[in-house]
Amino acid sequence: MKQLLELLQLKDLVRKEIAYNEEGPHSDWKDVLWNIEAEIYKCRNKLLNEDH
Repeated sequence: MKQLLELLQLKDLVRKEIAYNEEGPHSDWKDVLWNIEAEIYKCRNKLLNEDH
């Protein structure tokens, strides 16, 4: 659960970074966001499976 919360916080930070650097040299932040969202999805699935 802690890992999921940390990933969600990280996702927020990356979203802010994307907004700040939309046209700048850090457009690869979108790839970072994609990877974080994939990890969040994995964590959620893992937590849901543990509950059952």
